[in-house]
Amino acid sequence: MNRLFISGVFSLVLLDLFVKYAIEFFGWGIKPTSITHFLIINKTYNKGLLFGIAHSDDLLINYSIIFLMTIVILALIFYISKFLNSKNNLSNLSKISWMLLLGGGIANYVDRIIDNKVTDYVILHYDELYFPGIFNIADIFISVAFIILIIDIFISNEKENTI
Repeated sequence: MNRLFISGVFSLVLLDLFVKYAIEFFGWGIKPTSITHFLIINKTYNKGLLFGIAHSDDLLINYSIIFLMTIVILALIFYISKFLNSKNNLSNLSKISWMLLLGGGIANYVDRIIDNKVTDYVILHYDELYFPGIFNIADIFISVAFIILIIDIFISNEKENTI
């Protein structure tokens, strides 16, 4: 795999884990803290998946989630390394999106391995309208990665149609 790609993924993981550690260490978000008129920091723990799906204190369920995440991350690493090492050149946009996806996924995975839960702390809102979920920087990386992948698909399809 490309060294720049690996160092980018590693940097994203470190950034997310550093922020989660700072939230824990300094006690930020113990009480909901309004940062701006649309951003609140409120630390919570997610033992489930996306938006708390499968949230449980049952060890079997939690270990099943860790097992599932291990399979998904290993498959992603295999899939991405296959494309990075192939002669098919990925666009820079695609490389960035895969870097964000892998970095965010590994960061949440490491957090779950350490604590058996993921630390979430960001709440977005406008007046009384709240985004449906509390999330973290790794979740932002993953969401932005999917948006970039969709944009890249449209751009590459447009290029193919004009040729």
